[in-house]
Amino acid sequence: LYFKGNTGHALDVGHVEMYIGNGQICGHGSGTGPKIKDMREYCRSRADSRRRYFMTIRWVADGQADGDMGGALGERLLKRGCTGADVKELQTQLLALGYMISEHGADGEFGVETQRAVQAFQRDHALLPDGEYGELTHAALMTALSEIEGETGDEEAETPGESAPMVLITGGSVNARKGPTTGYGILTVVHKGGRYPHIATARNGWHCIAIGDGTAWVSDKYAEVR
Repeated sequence: LYFKGNTGHALDVGHVEMYIGNGQICGHGSGTGPKIKDMREYCRSRADSRRRYFMTIRWVADGQADGDMGGALGERLLKRGCTGADVKELQTQLLALGYMISEHGADGEFGVETQRAVQAFQRDHALLPDGEYGELTHAALMTALSEIEGETGDEEAETPGESAPMVLITGGSVNARKGPTTGYGILTVVHKGGRYPHIATARNGWHCIAIGDGTAWVSDKYAEVR
């Protein structure tokens, strides 16, 4: 809880209280050590006709770090404001299908651009374009990815020994970008003759490749799948 200070009163300073569960908070007083207090009583004592500024800045679950939010894609409803590894996975797959997100690429934050990309995907697949990634949208996305990657069950049965496809760089020095257009930032430069695992191909022809610990996009003008 944050209590905004009052510049008209030297002793009325802003400070932070931590919620520790069971309706209790803990924080430092004026020059004193930590003290446990009842949250409701303390908030009531701090508020008056001039000062009602307490608010929650952020809730953090016990033992949860920034990168721990979100599990596998499809395990929870994703909508604007969500963050986590599953949001990043959703963004990566939408990019693979050619849906533009933002200059930041797959950043793990479900913002306006991601919402618009989800809505565009939903419209293309006869779903309610509410911009939320739920069970129906997840099922449609998985089907769409299987189609563009050629990973249907029949095809796998016909070619069980086929090796994983690779992307061969055919240009000289090629910019590998955050997304499938030149409007996205450059992550690194790849060179002619380089071979990288193929992740997906966007509708505009750009190829997503695995490189290092992440992914990047290269133009089909300077690369081909083999």
